[in-house]
Amino acid sequence: MHEAAKPGPKRTPAILALSLVAIAVIGAGGWTIMSILNSPPAAPSSTASPTATPQTVQEILDAARVYLDQDKAPAAEIILTAAVERIPDNQSLRLLLGECLLQQDRLDESYDHYTQGIFIGPDHPEYRFVAGTIASKLNRLEDAETHYKVAQSMDRSNPKFPLYLAQVQRKMGKADDARASLVIATKLDETLSIAWATLAAIALDENRQDVAKQYISRARALEPDRPDFRVIEAKILRRGNEPQQAADLLLAIPEADRLRDQGALLELSLCFGMLGKVSEAAAMYVSALALNPDDPELAYQAAIWLDRDNQRGRAETYAQHAATKGHEGAKKLVEAWK
Repeated sequence: MHEAAKPGPKRTPAILALSLVAIAVIGAGGWTIMSILNSPPAAPSSTASPTATPQTVQEILDAARVYLDQDKAPAAEIILTAAVERIPDNQSLRLLLGECLLQQDRLDESYDHYTQGIFIGPDHPEYRFVAGTIASKLNRLEDAETHYKVAQSMDRSNPKFPLYLAQVQRKMGKADDARASLVIATKLDETLSIAWATLAAIALDENRQDVAKQYISRARALEPDRPDFRVIEAKILRRGNEPQQAADLLLAIPEADRLRDQGALLELSLCFGMLGKVSEAAAMYVSALALNPDDPELAYQAAIWLDRDNQRGRAETYAQHAATKGHEGAKKLVEAWK
């Protein structure tokens, strides 16, 4: 301890915090970690610091994992960031830092570390799956498609890879590719209700009503109470000129859930419109807005339906509320009604 008290090289606040974190987690063994983390960063041409033994790396990973398991991602980040700076080509450190940043919703940084970890190797379908999912959240759809395709090529027995690939392909407007991926997923696992429902949605987009009915029936047989599956079936019924059946299907969703589900609200309002129940649609959106008063889309829809119900005064109030929240459609309504 006397040696530790001697004056030494100036440390940054991050390194000082790192020292405290590592010691708190692993006790005396922390000095092994600190010997590597406080050493100079590895030279660009070296693959690791000379003292970066497998045991040291594992101790760093274990220390960081303790904090992640305790929902203390910032503390884990301190350990892992310093470690990656000094051992830049260690895949396990890169991937765990990516996970740490993902827990903090820092998607761009997380994606960078996951991709660097994959590049270091060895490659693995699960690493690709995580990278693809992050890329999808970042709307980097081409990157996501690539990662999911590689994952699928590495493990053709896992249905989640073609399933997630299909969702990305559908976002990209590649309906045929998405359908092919979904067929692969359902062949691997016939109980994938979301795959059948997505096939139904694609068929509905293509105005293939009968095919869409068959697919949504498969999905709802597996999960009859899922609200999003009810919305797809209701849309099929409404387009088949059966608005009352569609409305009944959606009204079976518990009201508290229905009023918080914008997809269900929109579809039910269209059914009410076909049935001439304009007042019901307006009242529904007013009730939904009461549960979420900061949602401009709900205020805008309330204004639209109140106006259709010949309640222009109330409609203007709701349109103004939506406009103040930045809703462009509401702004145009306010201008038009002046």
